[in-house]
Amino acid sequence: MQLPPDLAAWFDSELWSMAGPGEFASAVTPQILLDEAPGTIWPPLMPPFFLPLLTNDAGDWLCLRLRDANGPTDVCHWYHGGGDWIPWGKSLAEAILFDCVLPRLPGADQRHAEPAETMRPSMCVDEAADHPWWNWATEQVGISSALLKEPTGSALAEMMIQRSVSEVAVRCQCVIDALSNPLAAIASPSLAERCHLRWHDLMHWAFDLRQLPSGMARQLADQTSLHLGDLSPSHQDWSAVAKHAREVSQQAPDLAWGHELLAYDHHCAGDHESAAGDFAAALRCSVYTDQSVRLGTHWSTARESDPTKMAAYFLSQDTYQAYRLDPRKQLVGDSIHRIPDAVKDVDLLEVLSGPNSRSRAMSYFECLADSLVEHSPASAAALYLAAGWDQGAEPMQAFAGLLIKLADACEQAGWKAHATLAAVHRRCLQTRYGL
Repeated sequence: MQLPPDLAAWFDSELWSMAGPGEFASAVTPQILLDEAPGTIWPPLMPPFFLPLLTNDAGDWLCLRLRDANGPTDVCHWYHGGGDWIPWGKSLAEAILFDCVLPRLPGADQRHAEPAETMRPSMCVDEAADHPWWNWATEQVGISSALLKEPTGSALAEMMIQRSVSEVAVRCQCVIDALSNPLAAIASPSLAERCHLRWHDLMHWAFDLRQLPSGMARQLADQTSLHLGDLSPSHQDWSAVAKHAREVSQQAPDLAWGHELLAYDHHCAGDHESAAGDFAAALRCSVYTDQSVRLGTHWSTARESDPTKMAAYFLSQDTYQAYRLDPRKQLVGDSIHRIPDAVKDVDLLEVLSGPNSRSRAMSYFECLADSLVEHSPASAAALYLAAGWDQGAEPMQAFAGLLIKLADACEQAGWKAHATLAAVHRRCLQTRYGL
């Protein structure tokens, strides 16, 4: 594996030997990463092209992600509670800076969907600015420490976006802030039961106040501490949501949430043709990239009868039967982290929409990959990855075979680093669980 320059500098400087200034303050030592089966790797929930580097000691990790072929990498926040992940920066240095400034960004109170325990508090910026990790990170990124110290809230977010520092993660915080509203802050299954509402409906209205019927708004105001004004759609900024979602869908096309939010905005505007294209793009992204709980889109997949992906929920409706299912946008290259074009859109929707879609999709992707591995190993590798990590695989024993096949396909495709890391995840699965 060819390490990115900043990660090589990180190991050479031995900064990993000290505690950091942010939530992710504990670093993995090089010695652990050189183990045959590093104990820091969490198979099978952790995707097989993730290499853990920093932890918050509550189960979550900042991981180096191997992207496509033997090209660029990034650093992702991986949530142990459900397996979701989101890029925090193009490099470890960006991720460390984002970790330090996150408490001062919009929507900072929703940095985790459902924290498992109290997180380690980050240092204040003045303290962090004197920390060796901070100084190293600002030098690596090439940004003045003073620029990150002065602004707060939306001004800090805009400055980081303009300089392309942790841009995807910053835009996610801006979307969370634009969607926040008083109803979302108190919505719960117990409130739905008390008001004789379906929890699915209450979640939807909390996600989008524009969908809340006026009569229901009065009922909620009567039975809660909210006033009618608290339930006004003016609390949300959907133009900002669409702006950030559009940028993320173009910059990070292997993340579902950018496509989904942009498609939903088109859907609400009655532009079903554009929505169909964006939903089709989201359909090819892993469910672990939708940030559904943090963004509030999980209402679309909450019921047992619902598909596991928001895009499948909408594309299965009669409204979209008249539209061709092909992404009407130019995505930035192909990606091993998206379901490849070897799967037709109509077949993909059928697999993801029916009952037991997780097990049906796993079997479908694996069988198709088996048929392609000899003449198209790159597509086969993407399909093996989808079989295990698009929605998850069942039973757990299935991951052992998938990791073996994935490593072999990557080897045949000439992706040495991917093959090696998949093999390491396989050894970790065997060491930890005997599988």
